[in-house]
Amino acid sequence: MEKKLPEVFANPFEKKLNNTQEIYYGKSETKTDRGYSINEIIRKINNIFNSPNHVFKSEVLITTKDGESEVTIIGKNANGILTMEGKIIKISDIIDIQKK
Repeated sequence: MEKKLPEVFANPFEKKLNNTQEIYYGKSETKTDRGYSINEIIRKINNIFNSPNHVFKSEVLITTKDGESEVTIIGKNANGILTMEGKIIKISDIIDIQKK
């Protein structure tokens, strides 16, 4: 016994199909002068504070808009880094930070 399936009606296409599209993605991220983004600077700072060598203070080389300086950092807050000398260096001013 052979079952006959119902026929399917398909509308004829009379217009040209153009379903290939070019898609572009651009990520907007602020870069500092040397090419590091703010997120990368924050990640570097967190790595310094989370390292097993950081107990109370760490000596780092910080490059800011004003120039390079060797400082001893002891803490951080949301907007800046606290130094042993009592200064607060803004994270937005930091171009690069490296542990000595």
